[in-house]
Amino acid sequence: MAITRIAGRDVPIEGGPKTTITFTEGSVASDKPGVREFWTAVHRASGRHAVVQCLPDEDPGDRFRRIEKRPEYANVWEIAKQADHLRRTTERGAEKWLNDHLEQARHASIGQIGSKNIRVVRQGGRYRVVPHVP
Repeated sequence: MAITRIAGRDVPIEGGPKTTITFTEGSVASDKPGVREFWTAVHRASGRHAVVQCLPDEDPGDRFRRIEKRPEYANVWEIAKQADHLRRTTERGAEKWLNDHLEQARHASIGQIGSKNIRVVRQGGRYRVVPHVP
């Protein structure tokens, strides 16, 4: 099992099927278009978890470390610095992230959750991932 460091602690990274979403041009000024992987920090004692996106094959701990001093991510950092482990994000976690990041979500297109091809759609005012046949 791989290990990353968050808040000066070793945090195990669980393997597993990837969760990816492709973002098109104009998603966010600081982000280039392309594929992003989604990771979840899990804090078992509180039952809380936090989701981030990062570049493919990047150390997911790096993304959590970069938000440490950013006030808009204070809730995510609180979970990340106490995380028992990091794991791939589930479909539900990906949908929650999309709906918490509406500006980026509107540029989300297709992706994969494990071996399942998905497409991001807006239904009933919320972003959802649905099966996609390429």
